[in-house]
Amino acid sequence: MAAAGFRPDSGNTRPLFEYLSGSISRPPEAWEVLKGHFEDGHTIQVAGINVIIEAHIAQQQFEQALEVYKQLHIICETGPNIETFNILLQGAERSKLKESAMFLASELVALGIKPDHLTYDRLIMVCLNEKDYEDAFNYLEEMVEVGKDKFEDSGRKGWWMRKGTALAMAQQCATHNDMRGKQILEQAVERNLIDDWYANKLYEELYGDVRPHKWDFAETSPTPTSEVNVQRAYEARDAA
Repeated sequence: MAAAGFRPDSGNTRPLFEYLSGSISRPPEAWEVLKGHFEDGHTIQVAGINVIIEAHIAQQQFEQALEVYKQLHIICETGPNIETFNILLQGAERSKLKESAMFLASELVALGIKPDHLTYDRLIMVCLNEKDYEDAFNYLEEMVEVGKDKFEDSGRKGWWMRKGTALAMAQQCATHNDMRGKQILEQAVERNLIDDWYANKLYEELYGDVRPHKWDFAETSPTPTSEVNVQRAYEARDAA
């Protein structure tokens, strides 16, 4: 594709994604086409492979998407990028496959690819699908620490969860009578993800409580001990 003057990226592959996700047979066919181009001496861009992975996931074919990832290095010299992993983590979350998500987190570290805001958000969502969801809080702790001097897409300094993820965490906490969900709601208000009216409504619906005027943030959060702590793994790798 690059040899023909077309360099696929996340911005110009949307029509291709719409086409590939329209039929279950199209993603594997597209993969074979890319392999043929590679054998003919063309350079294969990772964005072209990412859209095939994304189409598999759109059709609820996570295992097929993961298999494409595992073969990606054969035809793509640059290897996967952070978008590759964010797409795959979305598939792991939809399929409720935490073990696969932890494999992907380990791959990130092994390949030296730095996680971004979306990576952490999706790792949190994966962990929220579990009965033991403590890793979701651990990844949130790590996300906040890693992203404290970085900017979200909205332009706000400091990484935090997206609105849907924050509300899912509050819901999971309420289901287990975990009062940390109230703190999450207050932080969502502080970050302008929800307004006071909606926070009041969620307090009542989730906890059967009247929202206090001010939440006490003094409680100390646990030290991150997630199954795959991405930041600590990087520090250990760099020190070796």
